[in-house]
Amino acid sequence: YTHDYGLLIIDEIGQYRNVTKWSAALRGLRLRAFGAVGMTATPIVNSPLDVWHLGQILDIKGTDDPTWEAEMRTEILAANRKATKEFQKLRETDNFVQSVSESKVDLPEKKAQLQKFTGLVSGLRTVFSPHVIRQTIHSVDWQGNAISGLDKYNEVVLTLEPFPREAAVLEEHAQATVDEYGSTLPTVAKNFGHVRRPHPRLEIVSRVLIPPQSFYVKFRRTHTHWRLADNDAYLPADLEDYKFQPSTKLNSILRLLKYHLEQDNRPPLVVNPNFQDMLVPATDWIAKLRGPNSPPDKIVIYVAFPSNNYLIKKVLSFYGISCVEINGKKSMTARNTDLIAFKKAGREGPRVLILSNVGLTGLNIAEANILIILDNTWSRQEDAQLVGRVWRLPQTKDVIVYRMILKTLTDIFLNILSFTKAQILMAFLETSDNMSKFFAMVY
Repeated sequence: YTHDYGLLIIDEIGQYRNVTKWSAALRGLRLRAFGAVGMTATPIVNSPLDVWHLGQILDIKGTDDPTWEAEMRTEILAANRKATKEFQKLRETDNFVQSVSESKVDLPEKKAQLQKFTGLVSGLRTVFSPHVIRQTIHSVDWQGNAISGLDKYNEVVLTLEPFPREAAVLEEHAQATVDEYGSTLPTVAKNFGHVRRPHPRLEIVSRVLIPPQSFYVKFRRTHTHWRLADNDAYLPADLEDYKFQPSTKLNSILRLLKYHLEQDNRPPLVVNPNFQDMLVPATDWIAKLRGPNSPPDKIVIYVAFPSNNYLIKKVLSFYGISCVEINGKKSMTARNTDLIAFKKAGREGPRVLILSNVGLTGLNIAEANILIILDNTWSRQEDAQLVGRVWRLPQTKDVIVYRMILKTLTDIFLNILSFTKAQILMAFLETSDNMSKFFAMVY
């Protein structure tokens, strides 16, 4: 801070979207530089104020208007309150989860919230458009050729019916957690994240479901296996024990793994419309041709909570499926060792990689061509970065992305939340968004 600089370059600037000591430090450096460049794939994650704060870091003219910022904050909070109240009321109705999964729910306040956010972001474009250079998978070079050279990946949303016993336990556990923590939002949320006030997005989850920390630690993990509701360290004793107390998501993962590991270049599995608990090969699939020496298919499973990995690996071992894992609890040396083993694996090696949030950015795994998203990410933008771990050069195979969604309130709600954030980003970028029909009710 005692030197002057010609150019300040900030990689992954999106992680500084909140007002923290780190963003303040970057603003201080910006004042010492003649110019600045910020690079990110996620300029907006939670609200229009994200990109506003990035503009302040980069010293973009117009983002120093406190009146404009205060007006945006007021409108955002008002829209969030209305949407939250609407959702609270609606979730008390009969067959709510079924109605949402079938896109039969109308959420006018949610629509109004989206319209408000996209309107605010559209206004911000007038400030940012002279400063933004955007590159996407569709960008072309000076000759008009696509920069990426990649074919579109194939997305499969698996909306899964939980086992009756599983559904009952998840519902009971959700209600018990709400009863226990429902009145502690101000205290819990105060300690969640970096900002001085709980973010509006966190308030939505907190009020509708449970406080954020408790939601993830005490409830969200149970969607991998419902027995985690009463035993954080639950592990099935053997294969028979697991079969007696199965999990919908783990059963689906086993089906996908066995199917794709048995034979390469198979069509994706989809939910049978006549039997919701059955996965069948897609009938409209046209596979890309491969050479005789093409390496075998490899699979990445995204798990948001590494504490569940022991359970997942245990169940996979019952079926003779070997795997490696990359998570933040491992040393960098151990991560690299597992990653190399996965990348170099032949047909007999570990062709399954369990990946956590530590691998969302900066990790290149083009050796894999199948991604199974067990736990949805916190935002659609993080989701795009996750997909980009396998859908990237030098990928030459068809890429299949599976999304697992239980027909339960929490899984559905978090996907709606993720979709909302994506809509805000799309408004800033002024591009179309081809989301699944599963989320049609929020339009």
